[in-house]
Amino acid sequence: MDPGAAAQLHRLGGDSRSFRSRALTDSACKDADLILTATRDHRSLVLDRVPRVLRRTFTVLEFADIVSNHQSVTRSLTTLVSGAAAARGATRLENYDVADPYGGTSDDHRRAADALHAAVTVIGPRLTSCG
Repeated sequence: MDPGAAAQLHRLGGDSRSFRSRALTDSACKDADLILTATRDHRSLVLDRVPRVLRRTFTVLEFADIVSNHQSVTRSLTTLVSGAAAARGATRLENYDVADPYGGTSDDHRRAADALHAAVTVIGPRLTSCG
């Protein structure tokens, strides 16, 4: 993990010691219930490889925005994701992307970490409430 990203993870209470990166595979995309990307470009790369995962693929900021505006109780991940896909057109985000801080300053890493943390703070409870 990039040292700047690791520092931000630690600042937010995480532990990077067991982090291991893996290459994205078509199989992983096909098997995933939900795919969250940092940017629209990343989302497009996933969809270029496996177009059929469109309804399960969002930027992390997009998905957080959608689920924060739909507070109904969701009993399954499938229902949550399909509802988010149906509501995708209602999203009016100014920015769908988390800027990649790699090679940037500590402030760049902090901004990216804070954006991701805010999104995950919204998404996490919705995912854990799915039975």
